[in-house]
This record gives sequence, structure tokens and C-alpha cells, in this order.
Amino acid sequence: MGSRGVLLASQIEVGELNGLRISIYGETGGMLWRAEEPNSFTRHRIDGTTEIVRAANASLGADAKARTRTPGGHPEGYLEAFAFANLYRDFAALLRGELAPLLPGIEDGLRGMAFIHTAVHASRDRAGWTRLEAKRTAP
Repeated sequence: MGSRGVLLASQIEVGELNGLRISIYGETGGMLWRAEEPNSFTRHRIDGTTEIVRAANASLGADAKARTRTPGGHPEGYLEAFAFANLYRDFAALLRGELAPLLPGIEDGLRGMAFIHTAVHASRDRAGWTRLEAKRTAP
């Protein structure tokens, strides 16, 4: 959709424990999430203010609240990552004929496979920057 991004990956970063972090920046500000503190992210607004948003916060939207399983302060991200509880709950809802709007579908899976396929081939070919084309079929 006209957006650009950067993916930096390393298996060796001296001094980093689990250095996974996701940063997103746009016209109105940015956000940073770090795996070392999975229950919070930092929001930076364009006016210079910064806010730390935590899991189970009363200000969360309806979708986030519906996917919060533990009270604030508990390691929800760790539990959810390994138990896939939200995915299973949404799949069960779909089987019961209920709506599950955040459940990934076939198109999501195909996009993920296209990304992996492109990344593997770009790495093998030492291609550097590589355009990820939207695909409608499996690679």
C-alpha cells in the first residue's frame, strides 16, 4: 500500500538477551515493542509526548480487551505465545458459527509463505533489498 519498511535480523548481537523488537513510525508518531518487556509498548506522539501502554490497561480498545487473559502484571505475552489460546478460542468460535474477525485466513497464510519464500531465495542469491510481491497463490 505504498509503505516502506526495514527488517534487520542478526543471530549475534553482543549484549542483547532476546533482542527482538518491533518499531513502527508513521505520520502521527511511532511505537516500540520489546520482547524483554512483552506486556507493554512505548508510543511516541509527533508532539513529543511519550506514553507507555501496558497489557490489561483500562484504555485498551475492545479487540485488545477481548484478547487479554491475565490481570495486569502477569506474563501474558509468554503464556499466549506458547499456548496459542486466542487462536484456539477464535477457531472454536468459528466452528460454533460465531464471528472470529481476527482469525487468520488462507490469504494471511499465503502472504506469510510468500514472505518466507522470498526471504529464503533472496538470502540464497545474496540479493540485498528485494521487493515482496503480493501473491494470490502459494509459492
